[in-house]
Amino acid sequence: STSAIPISTVAMFKQLQKLTNGNLELIIESVTGKIGDKVDENMRSTICEVSDDLQRIKASWKRPQRTTIILREVKAGTTEADIRSLLDGTSYKVQSVRSDVGQNWFVTMSTEDD
Repeated sequence: STSAIPISTVAMFKQLQKLTNGNLELIIESVTGKIGDKVDENMRSTICEVSDDLQRIKASWKRPQRTTIILREVKAGTTEADIRSLLDGTSYKVQSVRSDVGQNWFVTMSTEDD
């Protein structure tokens, strides 16, 4: 990936040099949570990851879930119960329904899969 940079480059950062003395193996262990043959999932970094060849590092980014449906130009006088009734009998798990700005309604689901 183009967003990954060599671990050797990161190892040159002054603050990281103070912590690791430029020890690339220590940096890799800190990010992967792997020491020897054991992986401690509680020690694995949640903000960066190392490439499979252990040469590059990049930020971990996960797209936030899309859980909100926006209904636009809804007829004036529509109630929350009206909106909820649209989804009655479906497998959707509605977390919240609210009206906002003009005739717009926001329906929030529990998960993106809903």
